[in-house]
Amino acid sequence: MKFFIDESGNTGDLIMTKDNFNFSSQEYFTLGCIGFIDEQLNELNHFTNELKRKYKIQNNELKFGKIKHIFGKKIGFVLELLKHIEENSKILIEIVDKKYIIATNIVNCLVSPPYFQGQQDIHEKKQLHLLFSQWIYEFIPNDFFISFSNISRNPSKEGLENLFQALMLIIKQMDDDSANSILANVEESYDDYKIMQEKVKNNPKMLEAFTYFLPLPDLNKRGELIGILPHIGCFTNIHARLNHIFKDNLSSTKIIHDNQDHFDEIIKQYHESAIKDTNDKDRIFEMANFNFKSIGNLEFQDDKDTIGLQVADIFAGFVNKAIPYLINHGTLLNKKEYSILLQVLARLYYQKSINFVLPIKHHQEKLFPIFDSHLRWIMSMAIMGIDKDKIDSDFLDNNKSSK
Repeated sequence: MKFFIDESGNTGDLIMTKDNFNFSSQEYFTLGCIGFIDEQLNELNHFTNELKRKYKIQNNELKFGKIKHIFGKKIGFVLELLKHIEENSKILIEIVDKKYIIATNIVNCLVSPPYFQGQQDIHEKKQLHLLFSQWIYEFIPNDFFISFSNISRNPSKEGLENLFQALMLIIKQMDDDSANSILANVEESYDDYKIMQEKVKNNPKMLEAFTYFLPLPDLNKRGELIGILPHIGCFTNIHARLNHIFKDNLSSTKIIHDNQDHFDEIIKQYHESAIKDTNDKDRIFEMANFNFKSIGNLEFQDDKDTIGLQVADIFAGFVNKAIPYLINHGTLLNKKEYSILLQVLARLYYQKSINFVLPIKHHQEKLFPIFDSHLRWIMSMAIMGIDKDKIDSDFLDNNKSSK
C-alpha cells in the first residue's frame, strides 16, 4: 500500500518573537497521510476530474489553499471526495496547535524531564503531562515562550539556567494548586540539572548537562540549528500509527512525501532511525506503536504529478482550517456549508483518523461534544430507517445550486 503525506500550515521551526508570536497567523500545523492501493490510484484521477467539473474548479492541481471557495460554497467537494475514498483508504491526520507544542516542550524539558522520571503508570504520567501542558499554555506569558524558543534554537548553559529561574519566578506569583504542583516539579528538575552537571564532570563521554533539559535540535541544510520542528513530531506519530495498523510489519508499505526543500534529510533520518533495539511497553499506545521491527520505503515526489499527494493536501488543508474555525466560533460559512464541515470532521473523528495535539480545553471540551452530538444525530436517522446517502446527495446538490 502507498501512503501519501502532505502538510498545511508549515512555517518551519516554532520560534516565537515579539513581532511574530502567532506564527504569521499560521497557528496550527497539519500533516495528512492517505493510503491507497494501486487500483484506487488508477481511477482517482478520473473521479477527481469529474468532481472538479461538477464544482467548476479550474485548477489543474488539487491544492486546498489555491482552490477558490473550497472553504465556502464549494465545500461539498471535500465531503464527496471523502465519501469516495473513505471505505477503501486509510486516512491519518495530525493537527497541532503550535503554541501548545512549545508548552509541551517546556513541560518535557523544565517541568518533567523524561530522563529523571521514576516508576509511574504510563496513563497517569500522560494525564499529568496533559494537565501541566494545559496550564503552561494558559497561564505562562508569551515572553517566556519567546525566551524558550530562542534558547531552543541557541542552546547554552546560561540560557537554560535563566529559563529555570524565570519560570520559577513566574509560577511563584500564581496562587493555585496546579501552580504549586508545577513549581515543585520545576524545582526538582533544577536539582536534577545540578546532579547531571556533576555526572558530566565524571564522564567525559556525556553531553553537556544543559543539553538534557532543552529540546533536541536538528540541523537544516545550511547547518543551522532548528529548535522545535512540528513536522517531525507529526511525521513520527503518523509513522507509529502506521506501525500499529500493520502490526509491526511495514515492509510492504511505501511512504511518499511531498518534496521538502529544507527538511527532507531530517525526515529521512527520523524514518531510518525508527528501528531500535527495544521492546519498551511505554512506547505502545492505543493507536500508535513506537516499537518498530521494520520500516517501509520513503521517497519524495512532486505533488503536481501525484494525485495521492494532492488528495492528502486537500484533507490536510481542510482540517487545518476547519478545526480552528470550530474552536474560534467562525462565522464565514452559512448553515448548509457549516453542516457539510461537520459531516467531514465527524466522519474523520468517528474513524479515529485525526490525532488532536491541542490543549485539552480545545478538543475534549469544545470539539468532541460537537462531533459526538452530530454522530448521535446520524445514528438516530439510521434507527428511523432514513437513507442518509440520499439525503447527502440531495443536500449537496441543493447547496451547490443555491449558489
